[in-house]
Amino acid sequence: MKYNFQKNSIDKETKKVFSKTIFYSAGIILAIFVTNLIFIGIVYSSPTLDIYLKNYEAFDKGFGENLTITPNEIQLSVWLGFGLFITGLTVFLASPFMLTKSKKQFKFTFPILMITLFFIVCALISMTASEVSYDKLTKLVNYITTEGVVDEIEKGSNDENLTNAVKELFNQNESSKHFAWSTKSLGWIISLLKVVVITAVYSKTFFDHAALTTENAIVSEQIDIKTKKGYIGKNKLHNLFTKITILNQRNICLWVFILVFIIVLPQVIYIGSVLNRSSSLGSMFSWNLYLSDLLTWVKNDDVKTIIGHISDDEINNLNVITVQTAMIMGVISMLFVMPIYFVRNWNVEDKVVGTQSFALITLSSILVTVNFYSMFLLSRASTTWNNNIGDINKLIFETPAKWNLTNSIDHIKELCGIGSINPDGSFNFGWPIGVELIALLIVSLLALLIITIVLIRVFRAHTTLIRTNTSTHYFEDEEWY
Repeated sequence: MKYNFQKNSIDKETKKVFSKTIFYSAGIILAIFVTNLIFIGIVYSSPTLDIYLKNYEAFDKGFGENLTITPNEIQLSVWLGFGLFITGLTVFLASPFMLTKSKKQFKFTFPILMITLFFIVCALISMTASEVSYDKLTKLVNYITTEGVVDEIEKGSNDENLTNAVKELFNQNESSKHFAWSTKSLGWIISLLKVVVITAVYSKTFFDHAALTTENAIVSEQIDIKTKKGYIGKNKLHNLFTKITILNQRNICLWVFILVFIIVLPQVIYIGSVLNRSSSLGSMFSWNLYLSDLLTWVKNDDVKTIIGHISDDEINNLNVITVQTAMIMGVISMLFVMPIYFVRNWNVEDKVVGTQSFALITLSSILVTVNFYSMFLLSRASTTWNNNIGDINKLIFETPAKWNLTNSIDHIKELCGIGSINPDGSFNFGWPIGVELIALLIVSLLALLIITIVLIRVFRAHTTLIRTNTSTHYFEDEEWY
């Protein structure tokens, strides 16, 4: 059997398949964003948010930045995300109409699809950021509505504006309960799953886009045919080894997935631990964020001194968890699409595999570096905690009556967790510190560098192989069995 084709020609039937994939994919993406669109309605119908914004200056003065939101913080994130979503989805739906017989116009469709993917993912991240901001308000409402806290603020703050604002928010919640949305950790986890689905949908789109030109499919088929001839007369172990070491996109995806997964796995475990307040990492992170921010209104100098021992200003101000989670969304989404190529044996274009592979390595490198800085801050915070056990015990477990903070401290202990605090008040920080932490960073970055160098050589070799097999426009489909 012979194939006769024009390089980069567009087949009408595959164009129809591509168009159907686009419209079905757009429907899936729209369904994924339904909850984000519902959240927009919640934002504009929340009476507690209205009261908060009306008294913004009082709340901003009385509480820390991890519990306060600026007047435009939620709205800006929501509408930025909505704008990116509409733009990305519109261009995505229009992509089949951009296909013509023009070779020049055809080559622009892949970068256009990549741009729409970038817009859609950025839209999801932006909308999730607005949901995380809304969770700050939920935590503030939960604290204020805790029994006895309003009286403690009234007696300890000496700020009439703050007292009136707190009472108004408390009374509003009594008459109409505050509608809580997802928590910070749950919001990012759900968004991560959404990004995985979106990337999988786009991977199918990229596959159908590659099928628009018959060149890739035929070249890959010829390479596979030549390889299969080598299986005859060999044992199964040899055949398996040969199969997974063939120089093609399928195996490139497999090995990139395996190697990067091994490197990223500790980073994923770390992020998951930080998001889980029942873990030592999550508990330390929460104590640093919420103790000082919930008690900003306190005027007692002794209490402020103890809070200074617990709360690290760099952790409190930087709050890198949002950056880390956003990056890991990109890493995991691209990483777990790689096995789809291998299992389904999709002949995807080199530029798709190459773009995803190098973007994955770049994101992984940044993630490892940011995580290292975050680990360093948390390990330093645990050391500071353990050097000031006496003062910390006095605030958290003894809480003198004269400080009038019993209800507030009880709420903070429930919010941040005390499972990792030993009976003597020391903090059990279960993560590498010092030299072990630096070694983990060096090994991870060095491994990613080696993978990058190997990938560059592999893609160059694969490009040479493709050119060799496309030196003629005719191929013989030889029998291999």
